[in-house]
Amino acid sequence: MARLEVVPFSDEHLDGAAGLLAARHARHRETETLLPARYEDPAAAREEVERLWRAEGASGAAGLRGGRLVGYLFGARRKEPIWGENTWVEAGGHAVEDAGDVRDLYGFAAARWVEEGNPRHWALVPAHDAAVLDAWWRVSFGQQHAHGIQEVPAQTEVRVPEGFEIREPREEEIEELIDVDLALPSHQLRSPVFGGHGEVTRDDSRDEWLKTFAAGEEKILIGARDGRPVACWAFVPAEESRE
Repeated sequence: MARLEVVPFSDEHLDGAAGLLAARHARHRETETLLPARYEDPAAAREEVERLWRAEGASGAAGLRGGRLVGYLFGARRKEPIWGENTWVEAGGHAVEDAGDVRDLYGFAAARWVEEGNPRHWALVPAHDAAVLDAWWRVSFGQQHAHGIQEVPAQTEVRVPEGFEIREPREEEIEELIDVDLALPSHQLRSPVFGGHGEVTRDDSRDEWLKTFAAGEEKILIGARDGRPVACWAFVPAEESRE
């Protein structure tokens, strides 16, 4: 196999990247059939690649063999303060023909990100591709989140154990809701995750809950044990989700 040439990603690589992403998506759909078929079309894939590439501060790497694009990887900063000085490689921000090329592409791109003051990096990687996952793990990434998709039957029988209930939250229990809200970020600040940036305070959480109750737009369910909130789920239409 010819040696990989790595150069900065630029507009001239968009068409080639679209073809790589469309091919990757087609392979992904063989495992996850509920994913939308439209991104198997390079034209639709190009729209997604270009949308991500136009994000403020985006930069990355393109991999060439014999002058042909065989892989790309780029990322940009998410502005939410919880992520700190970060760069995210979104789902459409990378695709390769050979999984091992991920390491060289990431090494090239990450050098710039760190020089620019963004040393904390995240990547969204298709779970079906064990070789690509292994390539990311070999450059010291680990798993923090998992995304899933499923069909929901028209009618589902729900059985809740005695002492538990599933219902909407109530504003008068906001202090208990804050306890639930802070459980995950507090855990992820500690070893072995070391995720996030700074600690989310009770005042921060209270402000968010008050805004949520006032807006009344987001669908939220809680799990309660003996009347006390112990779990929380939020639901939004897929079109409103950043992922």
